[in-house]
Amino acid sequence: MSVHLLLLLCLMLSIHTNAETFTNNDCPTILYPEPYQTDVDINDNLVWESQPDENYYLSLGITLNGKEVIDSLYLGNTDFYFFEYLTHNTTYYARIQVVGDTLNECEPIIFTTGDVSIPDCTEILTPPDGLTDVMINTPLIWLDVDNILGYYVQVGTTPGGHDVVNTDVIENNLYLDELEYNTDYFVNITPYNEYAVAVGCPEQHFTTMPAIVPPPNPDFVITCPENIEVIESQGTGERAVSFDEPQVTHNCSENSSVSIQQIAGGLSGSSFAIGITTIMYEVRLDCIGTIYLDTCYFEINVEADSTNNPILLADCGSSQTFVIPDADESIAVTWQLPTASTTCSEEEISLQQIAGPPIGSDFTDGQSETITYTIRDNCGNSTTCSFEVTAQKTQGNCPTNIE
Repeated sequence: MSVHLLLLLCLMLSIHTNAETFTNNDCPTILYPEPYQTDVDINDNLVWESQPDENYYLSLGITLNGKEVIDSLYLGNTDFYFFEYLTHNTTYYARIQVVGDTLNECEPIIFTTGDVSIPDCTEILTPPDGLTDVMINTPLIWLDVDNILGYYVQVGTTPGGHDVVNTDVIENNLYLDELEYNTDYFVNITPYNEYAVAVGCPEQHFTTMPAIVPPPNPDFVITCPENIEVIESQGTGERAVSFDEPQVTHNCSENSSVSIQQIAGGLSGSSFAIGITTIMYEVRLDCIGTIYLDTCYFEINVEADSTNNPILLADCGSSQTFVIPDADESIAVTWQLPTASTTCSEEEISLQQIAGPPIGSDFTDGQSETITYTIRDNCGNSTTCSFEVTAQKTQGNCPTNIE
């Protein structure tokens, strides 16, 4: 064996020995995703075991040794990476390499992302499919769908058309106004999320009411209540508000009829949240077979009490009557005092009589006095209330003993 051949064998043995010395045991262990895991979320993290004194590179590709997506991105000393460039239903090869380790070629972790999540279609509730005689001002309402960003809404006068409405909304309702009389409308509502839109959502249609051609003006007038402004001072965020129905006048005959229907806003006597709520009524006049239709509205504005003033409430009750015994000509009257409550932090309440004889005064038969009190709390609130006190003899005689 020649000297050159011997030196070549020694060099090859040395290279083989060094290659076995640096194994993949020095590569970081990837904890997530697991090897060959499927349905990985495209917005998930890559997580591995890190060492305090090591910095890392990340390579990501769609082939075994590929770096088509990320090419040796320096990450520093960390143990995770948030994916930003993944696509659905794709197999990826991710490799974490220790910076400075040129002898180890770490094996990649192989995983596959999940399919695109396609949202479900919704169901249109109002107007129902095929409904006729729909008002030209009508709400469009549909079932809410979970895990979406919004809805594409198309309304047209032909199947598949969008000449009336072509928009996207995030709520599950849309108010349609100023539609045409006696017209077919076609509605399609398609939910969408970040990655896809619903597929094959059915189209529904409805038909608006025929146009109403009135005879000579019957002086049909609707008068809604004035706008209402109230203060919410209890800290509940809402206030109960009552209101009257609109007033309707016309000069039709006695055979006419009027129907009033509230079509928007809360009912009278219900609680209204802080802010402005529109109350709308629709009034329908049947004037001897001819229909007149009109609307009116007003606003309820509930404002928060910016001063947060305490509230003092007082009650004097009803009138009080005292009976003078038969043997007496008068009676010392001690009446029931008013009751009161306050939201003041100092709950002490004072009463001061400002009208009428003092409590405990003698009253004769038939004497009646108005008693008035001023009630105050320690927050500066005050109010007054009054009640009547009367004294009288017993009326009539008791029956005789019954044997």
